[in-house]
Amino acid sequence: MARLAGTYETRMDQKGRLTLPALVRPALGETVVLTMGVDPCVLVYSQESWQVLETAILDTRQFDEESRWLRRAMGEATEERPIDAQGRVLMSERLREDCGLGREVLVVGVLDKLEIWDPETYRSARSRKLTPEWRQTIGNRL
Repeated sequence: MARLAGTYETRMDQKGRLTLPALVRPALGETVVLTMGVDPCVLVYSQESWQVLETAILDTRQFDEESRWLRRAMGEATEERPIDAQGRVLMSERLREDCGLGREVLVVGVLDKLEIWDPETYRSARSRKLTPEWRQTIGNRL
């Protein structure tokens, strides 16, 4: 069974095409949904995983201000893209800029989706968060 797991260092070409790691492609299907994350990264969902998230977003209260802004933020930043024959997906310049991505990127599998990060931004955030204390705390919750 294909999983969206692992960490892969790669690069985008000048047109903003990212070759997705071959090991995770079977879990994504032929078309993916790209959007901005809460963290400074691009999220890559299979269509099935995106449907689950989209349903949850649409189930929020439509007259609540935060819910309306969540819908707007996710709606305006979302791109449906085919994976081409070479396993590449085109990412808009807007998404790349909004998430601080250059040519060198880190693809991080987080089980239900991929995250595309600037390598230094990810490593810095990871070193601040994944401390021995955090591991102990989260280990006690599981």
